[in-house]
Amino acid sequence: RRSWARARGGTRGIGDRGLNTSLTDYLEVNVDALATEVTRQMEDERPELFRRYRDRSGGSGKDPAEWCREDTAFHLRHLAAALDSGDSEEFEAYRSWLVGLLGARGIPVDDINANFKAIGDVLTARLGDEGRPAVSVLRSR
Repeated sequence: RRSWARARGGTRGIGDRGLNTSLTDYLEVNVDALATEVTRQMEDERPELFRRYRDRSGGSGKDPAEWCREDTAFHLRHLAAALDSGDSEEFEAYRSWLVGLLGARGIPVDDINANFKAIGDVLTARLGDEGRPAVSVLRSR
C-alpha cells in the first residue's frame, strides 16, 4: 500500500502534533471524528441548509445532520484514496459522480461545495500546512 507520505519520498508526521503517520492514514483513522466536526461546523455556519432539508423531509427519515455526517465520511474516504494513489483526478471523478447522483435527488452543487469547503476548513484548522495536499484536492475543480 502506497501512502501519501511515502509517495512523496518520506514518512513525514502531521505537524508538531506528534502523530507519526501520513496524511492518508490520518484521514482514515480519524474519519468519524472529522465527519462529526465538519457536520457541526456546517450546522453552526449554515443552519438554513439543515432547516431546508428538515423541511423538505417533512420530519420523516434520518435527520439531515446524520445524512451530512455519513456523506462527509464517504467524501473523506474517497479523498484518502485519491491521496493514497497520488492521483487527484480520482477525486475529481468521484466529485463528478457525486454531483450527478445528488443532483438527481435535488441537492444542488453549491451544497456539495459547501461540504467540501467545510472539510477543507476543518483539515486546515487541525493540520495547518500538513493538510494542504488534501485541501488542494478538495478545492480543485
